[in-house]
This record gives sequence, structure tokens and C-alpha cells, in this order.
Amino acid sequence: MSNVVFDSLYPCTFRGIPFFYISGDVSGGRKTVMHEYPNKNFRFVEDLGLQLRTFSIKGIVTGRLYSLQKFALEEVLKLKGIGIFTHPFEGIIKVVATRYTVSESLSQVGVAEFNIIFEEANPSLFPSGTANNISKLAQIFKQIYDDVGNEFNKNYNAGTNRNITDAANKLKSANDGLIKSGQQTTSDEETRQTFDLESQKFNDNAFLIAGIGDTGNETSSLISDFDSLSTDANDRFDASKRIIGFGEEDEFLSLDTIEINQRNNNTKLINGMTNGLAFINMIDSAKNKKYNDEDELNATVDILDAAFSQIESAESNIFTANFLNQINEMRNQIRVFFEQERLIVNKIIEVETPPLPMTVIAYKYYGNTDEYLDLLSLNNITNPAIVSGKIRILEA
Repeated sequence: MSNVVFDSLYPCTFRGIPFFYISGDVSGGRKTVMHEYPNKNFRFVEDLGLQLRTFSIKGIVTGRLYSLQKFALEEVLKLKGIGIFTHPFEGIIKVVATRYTVSESLSQVGVAEFNIIFEEANPSLFPSGTANNISKLAQIFKQIYDDVGNEFNKNYNAGTNRNITDAANKLKSANDGLIKSGQQTTSDEETRQTFDLESQKFNDNAFLIAGIGDTGNETSSLISDFDSLSTDANDRFDASKRIIGFGEEDEFLSLDTIEINQRNNNTKLINGMTNGLAFINMIDSAKNKKYNDEDELNATVDILDAAFSQIESAESNIFTANFLNQINEMRNQIRVFFEQERLIVNKIIEVETPPLPMTVIAYKYYGNTDEYLDLLSLNNITNPAIVSGKIRILEA
């Protein structure tokens, strides 16, 4: 297939994993039981209600991260329980993937064709798979911190004193960014004192760390200590978010010499590690956040997507192949987590109301006034005495 064909395909997702829609069939109808009687020209069809839809979908996975996306889609198709299928024409549907086949051909390298059967389903209150997914995210998170330092060291080259000095200054700059962001977090006095001591020690020994030290592991350890400043998930998320974009204003010499190439490479590796670890800290904290409604969930998804796009596209970053694959694996897992959360998080709907006090509106929709303050916040209402027109409420 040509790129022109790929460009004309419709994107869709299952449990947050994207693929391209080629074609599909939908079957539905009514659940019935047929009653017929011996020697009678008579038939009674008992109607037992709506038959939920069955979707037979043909789609493909292709692109730069083809093998990773193919693996990710296969993994979510194996998961137990209900997931969100985003159909290009039918919209968002809660389904169970009951069967799938994958076809690959030597005539179309880098393309995998999926034939999938989705059965529309109603969710249980507590979706299965969430706990396992959180455990998987924690495993990948730990593995990244175990691996990233040594991988960094394999690609880092101290070289000349000038390059060591340049790398030391870059490490100090990263440290300063962590200190500045950390000052805005809430943490206990002992934890903050420990981080302050570690960051001061890192700053004092930056030249040695950049020259003969264990540069990768020393740096990743510092970023891990920074992430541990707060135990509050929102605090952690915001602190690492403030680090994203580190090094984007760096200027690189264009002279093609061994020394300058090494210097540029070292700088980009430090930027890549700092941004990459900040991003996975954001993902790890996102799984621990409490989402009061769909808007909060969607806002976190959008922030993570924007952060990844920013660090991946920045020419000032270098990621090792394994580090980038691990980051994408965490992204795939957090997508699954978010799709599971969508099944149970409070949904927001819009209703029209005549002029009424907000307390009366709360009682009208919920039978009590417990949601009164939430409704004020949801609609940015400062005067609740009389409210009219379109307002947003949490679906009961």
C-alpha cells in the first residue's frame, strides 16, 4: 500500500491503542424466543429486549513504531473485561474483544492486518484488569530507572576537559531546574532536607560526575529523589510537568569535529534523560491521581500527550532506543488505565434549567444537596441564588 492509501484511512482506538480502520460490519437486532406448537399454524415470538451490537472490524497497524504498536494492540485485545472502542463512525462504544487474527505479508513489510470481533457490553461497577494494569505500570517505571543510567553511560563520552566542563554545566542546569520546581512542592522537612543535601552534593561534584563519575546513574538517582519530594500525586505530576522542555533553548555548534559532536551528543543525552524521566514520573503519578469527573481525566490525558509530543520532537533531546521503547510502553499502559477509568468516572452532561437556586437544582437531580459545591465548581458560578440556562451536571 502507498502512503496515499494510509492517509485516507480512518483512525480508531481500542483501550487507547491506535490503529487504522479499513472496513467493518455491524450486526444487532432483538433478543427473541420463538414459540411454535404441534399441528398449529401459529407462531409466537417472545421479545426479550435489544440485542447489543457485534462489530466485525478489519484494520491495520503501520508506521514508524509499527512493531511496538502491533504488540501493544495484541496485548490489549487479550485483556479480560470491557474496554473502550472508538469507532470512526459510531463513536465511543464499550465492548469486549472476543476474537482477533493478525496477518502479515512479505509483500507489505511493516504492515499488520487485524480482523477483530468486538461484542458491545455493559460494564460492571469495578472493571477487571485495572489492578493488573497499575502493577504493570509500576514494573515498567522501576525497570526504566534500573536501566536508564547504564544505557546513558554507554552513549556518553566525556572526552576533553572542555567537553567535561560543558557537560558539568549542563548537569548543574538540570539540577537547578529540579531545585526550582521542587521548591513549589509540598513535602515534609526531613525529605526536603535530604533532597537539598543531595542536590548540593551533586552540584559541588558536577565536574567529577561529568568526567570520571557514574554520570547516568548519578543523574537518574537525583531525578528519582526529586520525584520523591512529595507523596501527593497531583503535586508530583505538576512538579515533573514543570521540567518538561528542559534544554529546548540550547544552541549547538555546527562544526563537524569529533570534540564538538561529542559535546553536542552529551548535552542532548542529558536533556533526553531529564525530560524522559520527568515524563515517566508524570505517568506514574497520573495513575495515582483521583479523577472527580471526565473533564479532569481528559485534561490529564491532554497534558501527557502534549508533553510527549514536545519532548519527542525536540531536536535538543536524544533518547536511547530502549529508553524510548520503554516510554512508549508506559504510554500504552496508561492509555489502558485511562480507558478503564472512563468506565467508572463521573460523566458530565449538559442540561437546560429554568431560573432556580442552585440548591434546588442539586436536589432536583440528585435528591439531596450533597453535590451543591461540586455543581458550583463545575459551572464556575459565583452567585448561586438564581441560575438559569445551560448548566453542566454530573450524570447520576
